Amino acid sequence: MKSQNDLIRVKTLLCSGMPLPPDLAAWIVNGINAFQSGDCKTLCGALGLRGQRGQSSVATREKLQIRNDCITSIAKMYDGSEWDQARSVAECLKKWPYISAEEKPLYGYLHSLGVNIPTTKNMIHKILTQIN
Repeated sequence: MKSQNDLIRVKTLLCSGMPLPPDLAAWIVNGINAFQSGDCKTLCGALGLRGQRGQSSVATREKLQIRNDCITSIAKMYDGSEWDQARSVAECLKKWPYISAEEKPLYGYLHSLGVNIPTTKNMIHKILTQIN
């Protein structure tokens, strides 16, 4: 199974005008064939890039870190334990966009990031207690 590192190899070789080695060429051709034939619903799936931990792009990982930092900052506005804070954040996220005018800009920014936003107390608590 190929990985993001192989995609970087492909990009580097293509940008330099060099031919792809047979293993990379076969991987791409087989993936495209599986996608075109309908054997796989997505090209990512056909290339074996889905469902593997750590396969997010650098940009997505950065957005997720910004999301987590934003959730942590918002949670600190609320009193109580991390569980209390997680509950408060989860309640506001579930009520979005019907929250107070004071809270709207913070939660609006969070929604503007374009990444999945957890809305359960447990997932938010996990973000609040992660070790950076």
